Amino acid sequence: MFFKRNAQQGKEVLKCDFHGNCKINVNNRHICSYCRLLKCFTNGMKTEMIRSYQTKMYKTNKNIKKIVNQLETSSTNLVTLNQFEQVTLFDYHI
Repeated sequence: MFFKRNAQQGKEVLKCDFHGNCKINVNNRHICSYCRLLKCFTNGMKTEMIRSYQTKMYKTNKNIKKIVNQLETSSTNLVTLNQFEQVTLFDYHI
């Protein structure tokens, strides 16, 4: 999330108090956002690769449609099963 939030603003907005020489690791990454973002770019992260809101919504809608289709299929199977059970029960009660 850090990269997504800060990369589109660019390095120009952030400032380093230590002239861009901070050592970024897991323990101190919250101290200097400028150097952390610089390290992201140095390690090959690109702003072009950040998914847009529309792309995320498309994927979310696609997943929702898939789940709805699965639910419809299983509910159809349940109705068929229930009808079979009713016929079977009816046969035994005669």
